Formats: sequence, C-alpha cells, structure tokens
Amino acid sequence: MHNTILTLAYDTESISIYSFIQYMITKGNAALWIKLAMEVMMYPLCYIEGAYFAALFRAREMLKLEYNAINLESILFFYDIPDKLIKKNEVESIAKELMKMEPDNKAALSILNKIR
Repeated sequence: MHNTILTLAYDTESISIYSFIQYMITKGNAALWIKLAMEVMMYPLCYIEGAYFAALFRAREMLKLEYNAINLESILFFYDIPDKLIKKNEVESIAKELMKMEPDNKAALSILNKIR
C-alpha cells in the first residue's frame, strides 16, 4: 500500500493524496500514516508551496511517537535543503544526539561537517 500511494502521488501530483493520508492518520496506525504523509510531501509533492513545512511537521510528530535514529535523521533533511527549515543550533543538537546512537551515521557526520 505504501508504494501504491507514493506512486499515485507521483502520477497525479494531487494534494488529495495527502488529504487522504491525513484522514487515515485519524483512523489508526498513526505512525505508518504519518511517515507516509511526510514522504509524500518530501518527494512527489515537494513542489507545492509549504510542502516541506508540512513534511517537517510530520517528521517532528514521528519523532514524538518513536524517538529513534531513523526519525532523528529525517529531521536533518530539513536543514540540508536550500530553505534550511531548521536552525543551525537545532540541527547541530540533533546531529550530536544521532551520533550518540550511531557513531558512524553518515547524515549526522555530513551535517556536522557542513556547519563547522
């Protein structure tokens, strides 16, 4: 289902896909749907104004639900885009936390090298 919805989002380029996912978040298995909402706004619908802000909101939701390396790494993405939606001090803190969990994490190392 995950791949089907992503494919639909790429093929239709319609915000209705995101709206459907938001509806499904309220129906259960929130983590699965929140992650999908984030991915839809980060990739197939990223051209829509505000899409990265919506994706960052969902990434922060995922981090609250499951505090782990994968979700921390997702937050780092939003510093590495041209708009830099998160501040330098926040991204540095997240990268350092991620390095505690995974000392060889490439995303965290890359971010730390960029901000120094």
